[in-house]
Amino acid sequence: MLLELWNKGVLWDKLLGVHYLALTSVQYSNEAGPGKWFQIDQELETRNGQTVGTSRPTGHSLLVDVRFELPYDAQGDDAEELQAKLQALNRLIEVGVNFSFISIFISILEIY
Repeated sequence: MLLELWNKGVLWDKLLGVHYLALTSVQYSNEAGPGKWFQIDQELETRNGQTVGTSRPTGHSLLVDVRFELPYDAQGDDAEELQAKLQALNRLIEVGVNFSFISIFISILEIY
């Protein structure tokens, strides 16, 4: 996910900076947290056509509370089981498991 900080102008908006946040680092929670301060940088870093981070700090910071929320109908043990399955899926993605295997894994888990 790419977080962007903009300065809104009368005629034009100006991009102040960006922060790259890997979705695999986002936690699952149905409750608001304290948030986290992210440093805003000027440039995106890419490798092989994929964004891997940012560089050249601007001096700006952004307070963000980012989380995945479980579905409203997931309650009690169902919610805990779904969260465990989603975390297992994130671990597979982090180690670079083939995506065709992941799609099979998702269908086996029967995620909502």
